[in-house]
Amino acid sequence: MPELMVRAATAADISVLLALIHESFEGYRGRLDPPSGAHAETAASLAALFDRGERAVLAAVDGSAAGCA
Repeated sequence: MPELMVRAATAADISVLLALIHESFEGYRGRLDPPSGAHAETAASLAALFDRGERAVLAAVDGSAAGCA
């Protein structure tokens, strides 16, 4: 059975979070009205959110990132 882990994300996870966000919303590019802001996210914009006290969670299956919120 696959091992599921959900934990608080940290600033060290920004590159993983960014990849998950971009992958997750790519199929919606040009399809949403108004457009999603997910495509405009950068490592710097996510770092700014963490600096403001925003938090995220990271889910992994068998050690591989699978989702975030």
